[in-house]
Amino acid sequence: PFEPQRFQPQYGQTPIKKVILTIEELEILRLIEIENLTQEEAAAMMGVSRKTLWKDLHKVRKKVAEALVNGYTIHVEGGDYIQRK
Repeated sequence: PFEPQRFQPQYGQTPIKKVILTIEELEILRLIEIENLTQEEAAAMMGVSRKTLWKDLHKVRKKVAEALVNGYTIHVEGGDYIQRK
């Protein structure tokens, strides 16, 4: 089972805000940015339309950018997924 993760800046004060990424959002980033899949390939693997994946990809990129630029903590938790073996 997936254990929730937290990524927090190691500089400055305690972050004033947290950004929550779902398991699905983390998986989208992994498939597109690390595995270098096309949006069509990633959408097929996740069982969603390419348009849905595209919208979610832009949303998660904005969340991560906001957290990095502003020094917010990133929490990975929640979502609606089935873990495959």
